[in-house]
Amino acid sequence: MSMARPEDEAGDFTEEGFTEEDFTDEEVTPATGDAEETAPHEADREPTPEEAEAADRAARHVNPEVAEHEREMMDIGAHVEGEGEVS
Repeated sequence: MSMARPEDEAGDFTEEGFTEEDFTDEEVTPATGDAEETAPHEADREPTPEEAEAADRAARHVNPEVAEHEREMMDIGAHVEGEGEVS
């Protein structure tokens, strides 16, 4: 799979890989960011019965080593100090 970044005819692109022309001033504004920041982050719908069953099936097949690693990383993250600390 190619990870090529989109570019415009001049070959200029931003750090994220999108050209300045990919966005207009009307689409991305500080107000847009503020609205998204304060908007409720909720699911747009309840899961279908099939989706709920698939999630339940997947939860029954968790690799114990992966689960232990996840717990270790959560513990490390909970006690980080300094540059990576979330306040």
